[in-house]
Amino acid sequence: AFHAGIEVFRSEYQFGFRSEGTGVTKTKPGEDSSHHFRGSINLGRTQLTKEEVGATLRELAKEWPGHQYDAVKRNCCNFAHVCAERLGVKPLPDWVDRLPRLAA
Repeated sequence: AFHAGIEVFRSEYQFGFRSEGTGVTKTKPGEDSSHHFRGSINLGRTQLTKEEVGATLRELAKEWPGHQYDAVKRNCCNFAHVCAERLGVKPLPDWVDRLPRLAA
């Protein structure tokens, strides 16, 4: 299984379990200490402005509370798919979240 986040404007956004508040967090790309960074996949450039990206990520933060995290049905890969779609970039390759999709 892979961990996935979305990098945009020099920040990485990801989703994980939190008992309170949003599950969406922001880190420096590839520097999340709770995961081993293995590489990046270029999904293209968003056409959104920095302000529009900020607004989009604030909306996602409200829609993805940490207590709703589920390792199979609502995980970091699911978030990355939705985030990529909202940013208007290419989708994640199928192999990134194949294991959770097969388990669902």
